[in-house]
Amino acid sequence: RISRETLKNTEDLKRLDILQSEQNQPARTPPVIKSGKRVHLTGKHSNRTPLSYPCIQRQLLDKFEIVDNQQNADIVMTGFDIDFRSEAGRLSEWAEDKSRQLVVVSEEPLWDTMWSQNFRQQRANLSPTPGAQSYSLFNHHNSDIFAFDKLPYFITTTDDFVLRYAGMFARNASMSPEDLLHHWNHTRLQAAFFAEKRIDTKYDISMPDENIYGLSSYRSRIAEAMAKEHAVLNVGKGWSEGTQIRQKLPDWHLDKLATLDQRSRIVSGLENTHQRHYISEKLFDAFAVLAIPLYYASPAHRVHEIVPEGGYINLFGLSEEQAVHAIQSFTPDLEFAKAYAETQKRLVKLTHDTNLLIKERDRLGSALHKALQEL
Repeated sequence: RISRETLKNTEDLKRLDILQSEQNQPARTPPVIKSGKRVHLTGKHSNRTPLSYPCIQRQLLDKFEIVDNQQNADIVMTGFDIDFRSEAGRLSEWAEDKSRQLVVVSEEPLWDTMWSQNFRQQRANLSPTPGAQSYSLFNHHNSDIFAFDKLPYFITTTDDFVLRYAGMFARNASMSPEDLLHHWNHTRLQAAFFAEKRIDTKYDISMPDENIYGLSSYRSRIAEAMAKEHAVLNVGKGWSEGTQIRQKLPDWHLDKLATLDQRSRIVSGLENTHQRHYISEKLFDAFAVLAIPLYYASPAHRVHEIVPEGGYINLFGLSEEQAVHAIQSFTPDLEFAKAYAETQKRLVKLTHDTNLLIKERDRLGSALHKALQEL
């Protein structure tokens, strides 16, 4: 069980906790920012785009105002272009006024590379009909919106990530390399994978020239193979009958941390998709629960700026069979434990400075505002 003392044990965290408490108070009417873009979020995936997160909304009030009524909006926005294509008729009529814009800002490379019309371009049409209304599309690949400075985008979407990680990283960083080796030799689980089971070749995307690889099936097949011979925990939709999507839990992230904390020697941080700017919470979770992370990162991947190689298992370039063998045969030694301990110290610095979180959200807002201004 993760105690509050473990999660919040520094002055910086106390200040952030107070800030979060204030932000959770009943909402006050935001000031009218006449220079800000009025944005209406629409569609099933409108909760998966930067301006859908309350903490980002609040910080970017000088640039964007979220409005409930589409007729009052300058921009209609969602997180996945399938939402627009399913409402092409209604949106085309609204966008006849050329001062209005339809914009997709996608945070999920899996959707972009598998189902988007053309994730490389910034313009697409609502329908194949000649002269059809067009919309703008921004994602990890075709824009700088998600090109983070210090903190990857996903870690900025809620204050909870930083609050939880900072305390756990501080606890972990206090352990000596010898302590770490002793801990890994006495964990109950050999490995843990928290991700939906996807055994389907359609996810096996490979675009080497663009440094993009689909990892959903790769990850699932490794997890399945590992579970045949070892004490492995596989959690997520598809692994057992009736399992619900984890995001429907009251707090899926806290549930994961509490379930895995100090219990598993290895924890998968493998993403849905390999894209150089795309780093979700998965890798941070593995380090937070004191496990050895699995990751997949080419030399050009930006994860190397955050956690240098030597403190995790990098499966890049390995087939599934080779990856399983590498995991099963891996035995951490003192040199690995030293590198891992240094990484924990780096993560402490990264998550204890609340100014980094604020600056990263400002950077995101400026990049998004610039992209929309240039439409």
